[in-house]
Amino acid sequence: MKYKIILFKAETPIHMGGDQKLGIVDNPIQREIHTNFPKLPASGIKGSIRNEFDEEIADIIFGDEINEKHRSIYSFVDGRVLFFPVKSAKNIYTWITCPYVLNRFFEDYNMFLGESFNESVEFQPNTFLIQSGNELTNLILEEITFEINANSDKEEKDKKEEKGKKEEKGKKEEKDKREEKDKKDNFNNLFTDLLKDIVYKNEQKPAHDIFIISDNDFRYFVELSTEVNTRIKIGDNGIVENGKLFTEEYVPEETIFYGFVGADNKAVEQLLKRKDLNERIKKIKDKPFEELNKELQISNSDFKTGLIQLGGNSTLGKGFTSVKITEIKESGGKNDNVKSG
Repeated sequence: MKYKIILFKAETPIHMGGDQKLGIVDNPIQREIHTNFPKLPASGIKGSIRNEFDEEIADIIFGDEINEKHRSIYSFVDGRVLFFPVKSAKNIYTWITCPYVLNRFFEDYNMFLGESFNESVEFQPNTFLIQSGNELTNLILEEITFEINANSDKEEKDKKEEKGKKEEKGKKEEKDKREEKDKKDNFNNLFTDLLKDIVYKNEQKPAHDIFIISDNDFRYFVELSTEVNTRIKIGDNGIVENGKLFTEEYVPEETIFYGFVGADNKAVEQLLKRKDLNERIKKIKDKPFEELNKELQISNSDFKTGLIQLGGNSTLGKGFTSVKITEIKESGGKNDNVKSG
């Protein structure tokens, strides 16, 4: 099976409900059991994308749910949080991430796409992955002030001067420093390219920073900085029904998730045996991801990315999400598309 990256950007708050009550929240969102990070369940992703297609083509490419004549051509992986928006004193909000999330992203990338991303960078907390403006000495997120670790050239320079007598060692340190800076620049370009269509859209440069914080700090924000709404149920007499006041949790808009979508060539080959479907399925067989992206964009022709609705409360404007099946570009200055089969 071949896979590609699929990105999700919450355009309105998303409620994909969990199955357990947490504290005062009656209807929490779904979270990973081991990290407590928000997630988008694969079943909900598949169902929402299926709903964007007319019934005939949906039965063909996502499986015949009634007659169960064939399985789905496409398979989906749970959406994992990549960047989480937090209210900031600069630029209204800042996307945050952490070393665990970034390292997991590249592990998933290598596993699902069958590639080996060779760049190795130790992601330092309190540094910018992408910075949109001038350098800062601190950054205020919610009520917390983070002192920015400049990972400074000055510190490296001072260290080099202290060891100036050891010329060979100094040269090696300078070379390592240049290589580390090149790697970080490559990561900056990599994420800028990856997010270009779904986040930056027509902007030439990012309007919001992406800031790396510690794993524990990240967990704090994704647990306590979600949106919680209080709702009520009105009875036929126009009065709130007894015991019908409840709270509901949402993933905030602007949150970025990533996942993977797979295309099963064996499932396509099975369908090709049906003469009435040959021409239609042939397009999917030759370019499965391009055809899926095309269908999503056709159904939402005003958007550069597809727009789907995830989770509940669609009539309240919740869950509208930009989606894009995309490619990651290889770092190292070549900017060649990584081949994923």
